[in-house]
Amino acid sequence: MKNDRYSKQPKFSKYRTDPAKRLPAPDMGAVRPIARGDIFFVRNNHAVGHEIQKCRPAVVVSNDVSNAVSSVLQVVFLTSQTKRLGMTDTVAVRCQGQLNAALCGQPTSVDRSRLGTYAGHVTPAELSAINKALLFQFQLSLPVQPRLQPEADPGFEPSAA
Repeated sequence: MKNDRYSKQPKFSKYRTDPAKRLPAPDMGAVRPIARGDIFFVRNNHAVGHEIQKCRPAVVVSNDVSNAVSSVLQVVFLTSQTKRLGMTDTVAVRCQGQLNAALCGQPTSVDRSRLGTYAGHVTPAELSAINKALLFQFQLSLPVQPRLQPEADPGFEPSAA
């Protein structure tokens, strides 16, 4: 048979067949709105360099308005390596009973298709600490309100370009 090597079934790697190394299945239950502070497992298979890799829990930090309409969410990944908790870009967060460090120094945009199972929600105190760490990370002092309609803003002056 001509080109017999292409007709064979593909072999799967040990990561696809070993149940201990499988990724959590997506939550196929009722579709629930995604809220700021929710924790989901996120599949980050194509990371490069020092980017967060593997499937790991992440806290949604994008605002609820964007979460309702956008296909992309901003998240902060969690790690079980708590040795970084003294740094300004990490926050202590409990996820499924385990102490984790939220890596606020690496906020990441992810597509909704990468979300796996729902793992809980952070407490208001944890979310407040994450907010402070993100403000520090981006050197922001106050939350900025976006200008949705520049003409309605009394301080708006069109550029004379």
